[in-house]
Amino acid sequence: MNTGAYNLMKYVLDIVEKITDANITIKGLEKIPTKHPILFVANHFTRMETFIIPYILYKKMDIAVRAVADDSLFISYFGAFLDKMGIVPVGHKDRNSIIISDLLSGKNNWLIFPEGNMVKNKRIIKRHGHYFSKNSKDIITRVHSGAAFFALQAQTIRDEFQNAPESEKEKIKEKYNIEDDILLRDVVIVPLNISYIPLHPKENFIAKTARQFVADMSPRIMEELKVEGELLLDSQMIINVGKPEFMEPHVLGNGGEIQKCTRVDITDKIMHQVYKNITFQFDHFFALILETFPHETIRRTHLTRLLYSLIDKLKHLDYHFDENLLCGYLNLIADEIYQPFEDAVELALNQKVISEIKTKNFDGYKINKNELNNLGDFHMIRLDNTFKVLINELQLYDTFRKEAQPYIEKDESTLSNELFMHMIKDEEIRFEMDYEKFKNSEGVKDKDVGKPYFLDACKSGFCGNRIGVVFSHGYSSSPAEVREASEFLQNYGIDVYALRLNGHGTAPENMKECDWEDWYGAFSKAYAILSLRCEHIFLTGFSTGGLLALLAASRKKSKIDGVICINAALKLNDIRMNYILPAVTFWNDLVSGVLQKEFVENKPAYPKFNYEKYYLKSIKELNKLMDITNDDLPKIKLPALIIQATHDPVVNPDAAQTILSDINSSYKSLIYLDLDKHVIVQGEGKELLFNEILSFIKKNRDIVDWNNSIKQSK
Repeated sequence: MNTGAYNLMKYVLDIVEKITDANITIKGLEKIPTKHPILFVANHFTRMETFIIPYILYKKMDIAVRAVADDSLFISYFGAFLDKMGIVPVGHKDRNSIIISDLLSGKNNWLIFPEGNMVKNKRIIKRHGHYFSKNSKDIITRVHSGAAFFALQAQTIRDEFQNAPESEKEKIKEKYNIEDDILLRDVVIVPLNISYIPLHPKENFIAKTARQFVADMSPRIMEELKVEGELLLDSQMIINVGKPEFMEPHVLGNGGEIQKCTRVDITDKIMHQVYKNITFQFDHFFALILETFPHETIRRTHLTRLLYSLIDKLKHLDYHFDENLLCGYLNLIADEIYQPFEDAVELALNQKVISEIKTKNFDGYKINKNELNNLGDFHMIRLDNTFKVLINELQLYDTFRKEAQPYIEKDESTLSNELFMHMIKDEEIRFEMDYEKFKNSEGVKDKDVGKPYFLDACKSGFCGNRIGVVFSHGYSSSPAEVREASEFLQNYGIDVYALRLNGHGTAPENMKECDWEDWYGAFSKAYAILSLRCEHIFLTGFSTGGLLALLAASRKKSKIDGVICINAALKLNDIRMNYILPAVTFWNDLVSGVLQKEFVENKPAYPKFNYEKYYLKSIKELNKLMDITNDDLPKIKLPALIIQATHDPVVNPDAAQTILSDINSSYKSLIYLDLDKHVIVQGEGKELLFNEILSFIKKNRDIVDWNNSIKQSK
């Protein structure tokens, strides 16, 4: 193995990685027994794996890894370079002895792809515990056991060497061209799974550049440039290390013979580890729905809710999941952009496996099963029918498919109702867990004030409106703060979901590590919950909750009929917030130890609901939320009601005028209430506030038989 060539490869690929911003991640490095001779085995989907895997192992672990490559690559200068890197052609006459020699000496480790050639269609089949692949000629062949053969052979020779007389030892070393001693450590096979996220082939810089130099390029080469170029440029390459398999237990008692059944058993065991360590990505869920959905058409809302349900349910299975998949998938049902979904739809439309349907009564897609199931040409399938490739890959994962199927078979109404109940329960459990954790902390609140709640309009005797209000309490408070307002709206046939912001409703200490994204996430989840039940939604919030309502109004794409903010905390009167606290937090950044201040005291008007401490970290997050909301006000275009107490001691009343001026709503109203307190959702004057909210809802939503609902509520 030429170390200089290896270093050159590392240097070149380092440059490639920086230029292309390639994201290569290897997980489980701690499993690799680096002091042993290792034979790595991996699944094989792209040509570049032959070079990338040795590179990343050398870079991360400083271990030399050689590989076997297709004979067709060894041409001209490129073939000479591969030779210097230590890569050996499959057809090399001394291939076996070279591999065994390296494993005996420990000089180099090896990488082998038991699937043989690249499996571009990802069609791996498991029958009676054995693994098979389907190649470019549609021939099904068993996964090769050569890796197990080499590892067992090296282990057997090593054991013979240990027990042999000196004269025999020299003959063994001479036979395998070993100058130094044989490494007396077990040979190990280490399984690797290689996943690419996302798998979205398209025209790219590498393909365009190659076309400039080679005008008449074969479709097969063009496919590889488009697919693998895009993977290198824009995708994550995730390598998961599986459980190592030591060879010594497999040669004991075999009398030095390598039995074929032993090779096959080891191969199946190792390949199980290879496939088990797949990283599931969003497109796997999308492809599974396309394959198994029982109807020809699917509404967009049904599709997004189904995707959310599957991810939420299956993420607990014993598999690896793409971290980006689990980050932000709430947006699927929260009316915000979830880029993996948008990208998957675009790819599916381009490849004609779905077609868009938009009519007055239907917004969704037709699933073109014939196109989806078209295997096409083996060498073009990655480019022409990416979702079929992913469907093929999913055939190995019975547990994944069986867990998903009951959800896919539910009708949209049943799925939505069950998801609605599940998400409400999930929020209750989140509160219970927080309360249990902080129930013995200083300043803990009564349990009944912190629990989020849903108020069903049907209990008022009228269910026909399908109007909902997402209602958020203020900073350091709890859902009970807006209970009376929520019950008032319920009595007029309006569903209300009063959420709990993270860190609130338990004990002040719970606020220490929460950030504004957590609070917005809670508000967004509340919106998602209510959207499963209501056709028309109003976003409503008091104080900090008002900021969150405004921010959500700037981000949500549809379904919102209006936003209502009450004493929205855009500008504060409290000198501790505007001047002292920023100075204290700045000082805390510079000073540590006993002098560092964590919180300031608070004297709330309603201590039953509000904390009596403000942690400075959470104040920082409130300041961030104020700034972000202020910046996003111009994005708001839906009807808006701004309510502000004229003598609010906490929020500067000028904030209301700023909101009114900056939002771009065609209908917007600012109402000042002549009150000298901040918490106007409680106590004197609350009825006036409640009626203003109700009046705004009535103006902006035609409510079915409104007068009748009032009579029934009474």
